[in-house]
Amino acid sequence: WTGRRRLLLALIPLVLALWFALVLAQSRTGLTASTVGVLLALIVGARPSWKWLLVGLSGVALALLVVFVSPLRDWFIFAGANSWQSVIGPRLGIWGQALDGMRDHPIWGMGLGTFGVLARVVYPLVSPASASVIEDAHNLYFQTALDFGALGALLLLLLLVIAGGAALALAQTRPTRSLSRLWAGGLFGALAAHAIYSLTDAVALGTPGGAALWFVFGLIMGATAPLTAYERVGNPLRRWAPVA
Repeated sequence: WTGRRRLLLALIPLVLALWFALVLAQSRTGLTASTVGVLLALIVGARPSWKWLLVGLSGVALALLVVFVSPLRDWFIFAGANSWQSVIGPRLGIWGQALDGMRDHPIWGMGLGTFGVLARVVYPLVSPASASVIEDAHNLYFQTALDFGALGALLLLLLLVIAGGAALALAQTRPTRSLSRLWAGGLFGALAAHAIYSLTDAVALGTPGGAALWFVFGLIMGATAPLTAYERVGNPLRRWAPVA
């Protein structure tokens, strides 16, 4: 879309490496979130025609159909167990433990990184001696409420809304078919992918991996700083940048 073919040739191997890693990890939520994030990034940043948009959506639908009607379904979606219970069942138990912990510690949470230990001892699903150790609540929003309380979870949601709105506003102010517009759309798509992935898994904010989310926040809010006075008038979210 930007006409920079050399940049496209450099990015394609990186994209393929990312997808290859996601497939090897059998991260079903990761692949779903990445697909949705890429589509949103292209819609916001590149603004493709309806023809190309339909071609892309048809390609995704065809890939899903192949997975569902082939042996890939048992290997990938069901992870070899051939049951939806293998996909969502274990998480339902963990989410129940998380909700119990949130009810017991609604204001300040139970402390950073302590849910895994307390869930096994205080909210056991089976005998603590036979229970496997879990690292997180498998839902970032639950995990944030457990680590920092309800206020912490609300602040995270507020930051996601502010940063997402700022990325959309940034894309709208950039020239059409420009690299900066596609970049802003990519940041919005990355936030969307992270938000979707966080529904069934968690990269806790206090862990080294959690720094990536703050890095994306910084890129988005930092990019809104050099907007001209004319662009600031049309971007009410700009005033929230210092808060974020």
